[in-house]
Amino acid sequence: MNKDIKDLKIVNCHLGQGASVCAIKNGVSVDTSMGFTPLGGIPMGTRSGDLDPSVVTYIAKYRNHTPEEMDEILNKKSMTDHGDIEERMKESEQNYYKTCINIEVHFEEQESGLIQEYFPDCQIEKMMNGVCRTFIGVPAKERLWKALLLSFGDRVKVVAPEEYKRELIDTARNFLSNYDS
Repeated sequence: MNKDIKDLKIVNCHLGQGASVCAIKNGVSVDTSMGFTPLGGIPMGTRSGDLDPSVVTYIAKYRNHTPEEMDEILNKKSMTDHGDIEERMKESEQNYYKTCINIEVHFEEQESGLIQEYFPDCQIEKMMNGVCRTFIGVPAKERLWKALLLSFGDRVKVVAPEEYKRELIDTARNFLSNYDS
């Protein structure tokens, strides 16, 4: 980036079982999601995060909880027990891949570095006449991947599936129609 931190505006996110967000301007913290205690701010693994103060009295009254029990609930039992976070992450990743379709992409051999940079897990297969191909798993309806593939311009060609290829063509036509005279 090669910029002085005093010239930057940054949103720093610490996400995990504990979590916070901090706004940094010119190298100085100007705002944070943290509150008076660790309970305040954004929700965390076991903590509620910010909530309407009346929620506390409502729960205490209708569930007959003491102040000590409310403290325990808010600080240690607010979030559903998600179990092993690593296991939940693996499940989430597997569910993500269930939404993916395989896109066949062709490109010239000299573009292999570009393809490896953006899709490091994809195997590149050399075909005939200096043409290579790879298969990229992407969520079928996620626009970000379409934008990325279109950003390569004529350096890559989506070959299959045909429906995805047509969607890319339609997206490109719609984009270009914004510039018709």
